Amino acid sequence: MATSKVCALIACGSFNPPTFMHLRLFEIARDHLVSKGFTVVRGLISPVHDKYGKKTLIPSNHRVAMCAAAAGTSDWLKLADWEVADWQTDWTKTSDALDHYKGELNQEFPGINVKLICGADMLESFNVPGGLWTSEHIENIVANHGIVCVERAGHNAAAFVHRHPILTANRENIHVVTNEIDNNISSTLIRAAVKEGKSIKYLLPDSVIEYIQQNNLYK
Repeated sequence: MATSKVCALIACGSFNPPTFMHLRLFEIARDHLVSKGFTVVRGLISPVHDKYGKKTLIPSNHRVAMCAAAAGTSDWLKLADWEVADWQTDWTKTSDALDHYKGELNQEFPGINVKLICGADMLESFNVPGGLWTSEHIENIVANHGIVCVERAGHNAAAFVHRHPILTANRENIHVVTNEIDNNISSTLIRAAVKEGKSIKYLLPDSVIEYIQQNNLYK
């Protein structure tokens, strides 16, 4: 059971590209945890390996650079590039990534707990038969680490937790947060806007926009 009140927040995903929505998830999750008595010492943005297999996924060197640029706008967020290290030959299960980052952070913050940030749609994907998640991985994530789920419109994460036996058994490690300021910025829509020659100003950090333009991405 994850009991430490000192924690780090981890977001794993494509970040193709990273947007203000991704950054806001960290802020919303941190505010919630602080209100519950936690001390949040770090947030890590961990882009997935190229072998994850999405057709629209651009090479990880670009996504790493954009995540570093996005994290550079914050005083507590950092790029975590372990999943895309040169020696990695395949994509990493989220459960394994959390285990690694906990071990890494434990050297700096002994006894630290790590919590996965996700949306309600990802939480609901735990119940997809034959999907990405095994019961063992789900149990490791929620029992040994924890989740902060930021709800989007149209989802009811709390109800889903009560319907899923593993989540129910570990519900004390699952924090469901309502996003009171709706933010529907989508990486998919941003890629489409770039392709169509439309402005993406104020949808993601200027440093990320500059990188996209300099490298002629998403055209």
